[in-house]
Amino acid sequence: MSMISRFAAAAVCALVLSGCNSSGGAAPAATVEAAPSISGTVKAVVGGRQELSLPFTASDSSPITDLTVTSGLSPLPAGWSGERTFTCASVATGNGCTLDLTFAPSAVTSGTLVIKYTYTNSAGVAQTGSVSVPYASTSNNNVTGSVSPSGQVAAMVGGGSRVVMVTFDTDDGNPATAFAVTTNLTGLPAGWSSAVHSLSCSKVSTGNGCQLALTFAPTTAVSGTLTLDFGYVDNSGTAKTGTLSIPYASTSNDNVVATSSPSGQVNAVVGGNQALTVTFTTDDGKTATSLSISASSLSSLPSGWSSSVQALSCATVSTGNACQLHLSYAPTSVGGGSLHLPYSYTNNAGTAKTGTANISYAATTHDNVVGTASPSGSVSPYVGLSQAVTVTFTTDDGNPASSLSVTSGLGALPAGWTGAGSFDCSTVSSGTGCQLTLTYSPTTATSSGSLNLNFSYLDDAGTSKTGSVSIPYSAAWAPHVYVGDQGGVWVCSLASDQSLSSCALTGSFNGVTGLAFNGNFAYVSEFNNNAVYVCAVATDGTGTLSGCTSTGSGFNSPVQTAVHASYLYVPDANGGTYVTVCAINATDGTLSGCAGTAGSAGNPSSVAFDGSFAYVNNWAGNPSLCTLSGVDLINCATTAGSLAGGWSLTAMGGYAYVGLLAPNSLGVCTVGGDGSLTGCSTTTVGGTGPGDGASVKQIALIGNVAYLGTQYFDMNTYQESDHIYVCSVSGVTVSGCAISDGGASFNNIWSVAEY
Repeated sequence: MSMISRFAAAAVCALVLSGCNSSGGAAPAATVEAAPSISGTVKAVVGGRQELSLPFTASDSSPITDLTVTSGLSPLPAGWSGERTFTCASVATGNGCTLDLTFAPSAVTSGTLVIKYTYTNSAGVAQTGSVSVPYASTSNNNVTGSVSPSGQVAAMVGGGSRVVMVTFDTDDGNPATAFAVTTNLTGLPAGWSSAVHSLSCSKVSTGNGCQLALTFAPTTAVSGTLTLDFGYVDNSGTAKTGTLSIPYASTSNDNVVATSSPSGQVNAVVGGNQALTVTFTTDDGKTATSLSISASSLSSLPSGWSSSVQALSCATVSTGNACQLHLSYAPTSVGGGSLHLPYSYTNNAGTAKTGTANISYAATTHDNVVGTASPSGSVSPYVGLSQAVTVTFTTDDGNPASSLSVTSGLGALPAGWTGAGSFDCSTVSSGTGCQLTLTYSPTTATSSGSLNLNFSYLDDAGTSKTGSVSIPYSAAWAPHVYVGDQGGVWVCSLASDQSLSSCALTGSFNGVTGLAFNGNFAYVSEFNNNAVYVCAVATDGTGTLSGCTSTGSGFNSPVQTAVHASYLYVPDANGGTYVTVCAINATDGTLSGCAGTAGSAGNPSSVAFDGSFAYVNNWAGNPSLCTLSGVDLINCATTAGSLAGGWSLTAMGGYAYVGLLAPNSLGVCTVGGDGSLTGCSTTTVGGTGPGDGASVKQIALIGNVAYLGTQYFDMNTYQESDHIYVCSVSGVTVSGCAISDGGASFNNIWSVAEY
C-alpha cells in the first residue's frame, strides 16, 4: 500500500469508525464490568442488614448504552430488597450507573444472587453479562460450657477423687468452629488434673461432641474457683472468647449432697404434672445429722411447684433413701427457671453446714404446626400463566416447635408445579420464618387436583407429630371475547393488557344479532333468518364454534339473548310475544318447548339477568325490570327513567351498565335491593362523528374490564364504522376507553359476549 493509500485509510477510519488502532483497524469495543462493593460472600446477622452497591462501569471511555437488568431482581431472594427494575441509558467510568440493594435476613439462609444484564457496546452490538453475589446469614451464636455435677465441686481430703465433665455447646444449636481451651491444662490449681494437655474442637454445636474430663482429688484443705478460658469463631465468622468458672472445695469431714430424680432439667407440659424426688445423702457414706429445709423456703416455691410437706427435717443422713423431699411441677403457662432449695445440717465432725439443691425447670406445650397457603382457596391460573403459592408454617399457640420436615408431596410434584424437592425448618413459631414457595404453571386446561404436603415435627414438649397441607388447584383456558356482526361471529383472544388480539371468524353465519353461552354450547341468533343456532365450543383453548345447527322455533327477528337457569331467553324484535323462552337440553344443547312470555310494550333489543332480577331493554323506551314467575317474565315495569333508548344492559356487582342510542354514550346505574336502577348517569366512551353517531350496541364484562360494541353509520358516505372499546370499570366509574379491534374489520356490530 502506498503512503497516500495508508493516509486515506487512516482518514476514513477516523471519520467513519470513530476509533481505530494505529494500524488502521477498529479498536476493541468497550465492555461493561460490575464489581460489588463487598468482595466475597455478603454476610448479615439475622435481624441486621447489609447494604450492597453494584456499580456498572465501562472498561474504557467509549460510549456504552441501553444497559438493562434482565434477571435477578424480580423476584429477589428472601431477605433481599431493592429496585425490581434497573436501566441506565448510558454507562461510563465512575459510579454513574449503580444498583443499590439491601440484605436484611429474618432467618438463617444462604445462596447466590445472580444479576443478568444486557447492553449495547461502543460498536453498536448487543451484549450480555452477569454478576454473581454469594450471600449468607448467621445467628451470631455463642459457645457455653456446662459442668456435671453442677454446683460446687466438693471432695474429701484423701477420700478419693471426683470426676468433673465439662461439655461445650452453642446457645442456638448452630455450629461454631475453631474452638480451643486457652487455659494451660498442665497448670491447674492444686488438686485438679486433666488427662489431656489441651482441648480443641473443629466444630461445636449440641450434644457431647466437645467435652473435657477433669479430676478433683484434693490432698489438703483447699477451696476456690477453677477458671477455664476458651476461644472460638461463631457462625457469622467472628472470633470470640468465653470463660467458665467451676467453684470447688475440699473438706476433711463429710458433706450432704442433694440428688434429683429424674435428673437434669425438669420438663413438664402445661396442664400436666411432673413428680420430682430430692434425695439427701453424705458424700462419704458417714452420718450427718439434723438436716432441715425451712417452711418459709417450701411455702415460696416458684409458680407451678408444690411440696408434699410444709417443712422437711431428717434426724440422720447417710446413704440410701431415708431422707427425701417429694415435689410436684404442674405449670399453667409456658416458662422456665431455676428452683433453689437451701438446707442446713451438722456433719459427722459436729460442724454446722449448709448446702443448696439447684433444680432447673421448663414448661412446654403440646402445640401444633399448621401450614397456611397463600393465596387461599383454589389456585386457578389460566393456561400459559403462572401463580406463585407461599405455604407458611406456624404454631397454633406461638410457642416453638422444631425439626419440621416436609415428608411427602415435593419429591414428585403434580404436572405444572415447580419448587424445591425438599423443605426443612429447624424451628417454627410465629411470623414468616418458615416458608415454602411453589409455582403452578399449567399447560393444559385438564390439569387439576389437590397438591398434598405431609410434614413431621417435634412440638414444644418434644413430642413427634405430623400434619398436612392441601392446596386445591385447577386450570382453565383464558376467556375469549365474541363479536357478532353482519359477517358472522368473530372469536378474539385476550392479550396480557386485556386488549383484543387475533380476532377471526368462526362458524358460518349471516347477520348475527345475538350471542349467549351455556356449558360448552354457544347460541347464535340470526335476525334475517328468524333462527337460533346451537354450536359446540372447542375445548382446546381456541374458542372456535363448530357443528352449528338450527334449534328451537317461533322466533321473530331474534336479537340479543341471555341464558338463565337452563333456559334461553330470546327477544323477538318484531314479535308480538316480546320474549321467547326455550328449555336447554343439558346433553346436546338443543332448545325445546319454546313459548312466548309476557313483557312490556315496545320492541325488545336485549334481555339480561342479575341474580333473581330480570331486565328487558327496548330502543323505544327505558329498561324494564321484570319478576320471574317460574320461567316467565311478569309484572315488567320501566326503571331508570333517565336512560331512554337503550340497546343492551349488563349487570354485575351491584351496578348496571346500559348501552344507549345516544352517540357514544353508556349509562351507569346502581342496582337497588329490589332490583330497580337508581342514580343513573351517562359517560362518553369514544370519539364523535357526523351523522347518527356511534351507538353502544352490547356490553361484555370480564372482571373489571368492559368490552363495548359500538355501531356508527355515516349518513353522508353510507359507510359503517364499528369498533370494540376496552374500558376499565370500577363501580360507577368507566374510564380509559380505547379502541381494540384485534385485527378485525367489524361491520354492523349487534352483540358482544365473553366465554
